[in-house]
Amino acid sequence: MGGLNLMMAFEDESDASEFLLNVALWKDWFESVDLWSGQTLAYERIAWLKFHGVPVNLAENKVFDDIASFFGKVVKGSQLSPVDWDLSTSCVGVLVDVGSRVADSVTLKWKGRKFRVWVMEELDDWVPDCLGTLLMRKWRYLLMVLLWGIYVHKNLRRK
Repeated sequence: MGGLNLMMAFEDESDASEFLLNVALWKDWFESVDLWSGQTLAYERIAWLKFHGVPVNLAENKVFDDIASFFGKVVKGSQLSPVDWDLSTSCVGVLVDVGSRVADSVTLKWKGRKFRVWVMEELDDWVPDCLGTLLMRKWRYLLMVLLWGIYVHKNLRRK
């Protein structure tokens, strides 16, 4: 659905209710879970921004996050580490309300000097961790059902 909203489809209403009530299953991923009843949602999407041109002596997570905040709400901050090979670039996830890709530059001022920093949106598709985990569980379940069906079918044919 975009942004921080996700729609999940269930086989029937009882499956949806069971999921809704199983807070332990979804509490680590979602702030809240509601049944769909035609709510209107504002357009939002997650943009992963990459920065180039930040001087190495200013390369700190806070600096990258502050730059990213000019483009939207930071939802996944910079994870720069001193052991990274390239300290001049980082990636930050922001919630934006525009459809166009981010491709811009900002001026970073420090001690009377100005540094141009280029901000480009990563073009790779992003799948939320929660969705990947749920899909893996579903596929594992479907595989078990399929294998069980094959096992039962083979044993029935032998009799």
